[in-house]
Order: sequence, then structure tokens, then C-alpha cells
Amino acid sequence: MTICDTCEGPGRAFAEDMRAVLSDWDVRLHTCFSVCSKPIGLSIQADDKATYLFSGLGRADVDDLVAFTALYDAAPDGWITDVRPAGRVRFCLTGRVPA
Repeated sequence: MTICDTCEGPGRAFAEDMRAVLSDWDVRLHTCFSVCSKPIGLSIQADDKATYLFSGLGRADVDDLVAFTALYDAAPDGWITDVRPAGRVRFCLTGRVPA
């Protein structure tokens, strides 16, 4: 998981929130995801799995992102066809790229 830190305060705090609840995930920061009109930007990617890009996230979305990561972990190729269990973050999905 990579979180945009261009908006330093919100992105960094959000990364700390995600690290606290996803201890088995590597949560990194990276500069500028080009989603400045809808911060906070976040990507999820893994070897041989689809990549997901989200925007418009906030600290209230932590639980829904945890639900999304469970779906992602369970999908062998990362391709999730039903994101409804991930709550509001499904509406924050900006893009999905095959592995």
C-alpha cells in the first residue's frame, strides 16, 4: 500500500492509521499521485496482482480499507469483482490495472 504524502499532514497521519491496523502490510509514502483535486490518494499493488488507485480518502475510511485489503488478499490475481463489502471506498476507486 502506498499513500500520497504531497498533502503532508493528512497523508502522513493516514499512513500511520493504516500501519496501526495493517501490521502485516507494507504501508509506504510517495510524493504526488496526481489526484490533488481529491486527496488523499492511495494505491494497492502486489506482485502478479491487479493494482488499484483510490482518491478522496480520509481517516474515516480506515475500516473500509481494511475490508478491501481482505478482499484483495483473498483474490489470487487481485481482481475483485464485487467491492460492496468495502463500503464507501468503492466509490473512491479511481482506477484498476491488471497485473
